[in-house]
Formats: sequence, structure tokens, C-alpha cells
Amino acid sequence: MNQLQATWYLLYCKAGQEARAQLHLANQAYASYCPYICVERINKGKLRHKQEALFPNYLFVQLNEESNFNAVRSTRGVIDFVKVGRNYQVVADGMIAQIKSSEYAHSQPTIEQVYQPGMKVAVQQGAFQSLEAIYQRADGLERSVILVRLLNQQASLVVNNRDICLAC
Repeated sequence: MNQLQATWYLLYCKAGQEARAQLHLANQAYASYCPYICVERINKGKLRHKQEALFPNYLFVQLNEESNFNAVRSTRGVIDFVKVGRNYQVVADGMIAQIKSSEYAHSQPTIEQVYQPGMKVAVQQGAFQSLEAIYQRADGLERSVILVRLLNQQASLVVNNRDICLAC
């Protein structure tokens, strides 16, 4: 029995409808893949974690020579295949495997996962460079509140997260 070689193709989807296209492709028994990444967003003053498509509006679909390309192109949520000239864009199996293996490696840990209140941190940049401090809390997406000792008094400072690191 001769088994047909399946190839990955790239689809262009309607805005925000990658999941809808994936569902309808699955109903037609086609394998598809849309890598997601966890991102942090501030919504109504609160930090929220949300899953978003790594490549918005794009979806990978696995088809073989006997697949109905017109049915795939007419699937709900799909606009068309991505083309190079007249040919459909083919994606190498190795590329899909690499994206799958590193899908979650690209999501960065949140500041709350790295630093806990009371941990010693060191200021790496800015006017307070090389001072040791105590981490207090996160202040939004890009800043943290730290406690430093200046002139025998403790003072709270708001610093950029890139400017601090764990103290040795």
C-alpha cells in the first residue's frame, strides 16, 4: 500500500479567526497547527495573562496530493493559501517541529515568577547602580518597587525590571 506524503502549507486567515479555521479544518479531517504564546496585558488596571497566536492571521495545514485544496480555501475563517508566485507556500516539516518544540520556550516568565517579596536584588543600571535592595512588588508590566538603604534610611524606589537582577 502506497502512503501519500503529507506536506505542510501556510494559510492566511481572517483577523482573529485562527481557532475557528482550525475547528472547521478538523471537521474536514485535516491536521492544522497554530502556535500560541502567553502574553501579559493590562486590562482595566489589572495584569492579565492571555494566549495569543504567535503568527496572527496565519495557520499551518497538512495536506497531501489527494486533498481538496478548494475545500480548504473555502473553509470558514480562511482567506486563502499564502502563495509564492502561483505556487502555494510549503513549510518544511523541520520548521514545524522546531516551532512546536520551542512554542512555550518563548513565553517569558512573569516578574512575579522571578522575584518574590523580600528577595535581595542588585541594581544594575541608573543612578543607583551597584546598590543592593530588597524586592517589594511589581508595579505594572515593566517596573518594580524595591527598598534601598540610603543615608541610614530605607527608601522605596520604582525601577525598570531590566535594571535589576538577583543579588549574589
